[in-house]
Amino acid sequence: GFAALGYALFYGRLDAAAARAPFEKGYQLALSDVDVLGRYAVYCARTGRFNDAEIAINRASALDPLNPSMFKSAGNIKYAAKSYEEAIGFARKALALNPKRSTLHGDIGNAHLMLGELDKAQAEFDQETNNLLALPGSAIVAAKRGDLGKSEQLLTSLIEEFGDNALYQQAQVYAQSGYPEKAFAALDRAYATADSGLVYLLNDPFLDPLRSDARYKNLLGQLHFV
Repeated sequence: GFAALGYALFYGRLDAAAARAPFEKGYQLALSDVDVLGRYAVYCARTGRFNDAEIAINRASALDPLNPSMFKSAGNIKYAAKSYEEAIGFARKALALNPKRSTLHGDIGNAHLMLGELDKAQAEFDQETNNLLALPGSAIVAAKRGDLGKSEQLLTSLIEEFGDNALYQQAQVYAQSGYPEKAFAALDRAYATADSGLVYLLNDPFLDPLRSDARYKNLLGQLHFV
């Protein structure tokens, strides 16, 4: 119950600070529950507490070593910490346990993108069945290759398929494509519609081009990350 409350406050209310106490209480009460441990670990990573995240996810993985969700979460934690090679390794372990699980190829593609390995990234996005990862990832690859026309086409496809449910992903594409004003406009709309993608805001490398702007720091404050 405490873990569920923390999850609702973080992903629903977008209040990183308010979510901490229930997440901590849930963690203390359920040290043998891998789902609670996994959610707590990801929350810690999203809020910049990587050591606590590592302790929790390592415990979860030890308790349930055949659970692909634990390795996916471990990969997401490494990605947030900008340890991209390790992130890929954990996602590969999750795929080995469940080759049909969606989002894992997208996770790997994102890590390859951050490593500057565009061909490898696109190969993963081509295999991803979740278009909330595949379309923005492919749009960013196209932009990095200088094909802004293709990037715009993929972004249009993303908007047509998901509408306002992909406002955060639109901001990622704009930020990586050199359109900071459009990125901030998308982030403002995401905040107005309580887009849960904003939980990635503190350490999302796709938004690094915006990070020095005062508007970004203000948004972090609105979500109580700082």
